[in-house]
Amino acid sequence: MFGLRKRTWIIGGVVATLIATGAVASRIHGRSVEDRVDFATYMITRKLELNDSQEASLDKLAASWVASAGTMKSFRKSMIDEVKNLASGEDLSVEQLNALRDKVKAEIDRRTNQLVPELVAFYNGLDQNQRARITSRLDKMSERMEKGGFSHRRGRRHHHWQESD
Repeated sequence: MFGLRKRTWIIGGVVATLIATGAVASRIHGRSVEDRVDFATYMITRKLELNDSQEASLDKLAASWVASAGTMKSFRKSMIDEVKNLASGEDLSVEQLNALRDKVKAEIDRRTNQLVPELVAFYNGLDQNQRARITSRLDKMSERMEKGGFSHRRGRRHHHWQESD
């Protein structure tokens, strides 16, 4: 089993990967998953100054990400349909929502199980300087989250769901 430090790095790596992909998606909105992952791979390679073997390991991680993302669209659609069915009923039950939550958790576990081996291999292939850059990036993300989270428009939080006065 992984030690606490290793687990922290894996979770941090997954989070960094997800956030980086989200940030990339916002920059190249409307592009395919493959295009967004290609751009993220390019940026990671450039920022971490990866060597050939590290780049090959990142390519494997990217391929796993694309493969798992391919099934996500149909999963999201099925979840939307289930939520619509629940919302159209008279009352909700704790059991219904727990069952929906369990489906989401199972999908996250399935995707994580696909990505973790490549993520661990990629991370273990990085040198101390590259790992320090990742740690620094995670620290900056943490600071931003403590200050109110991320926004596509810097410095302002948007709540599109609220009605205007």
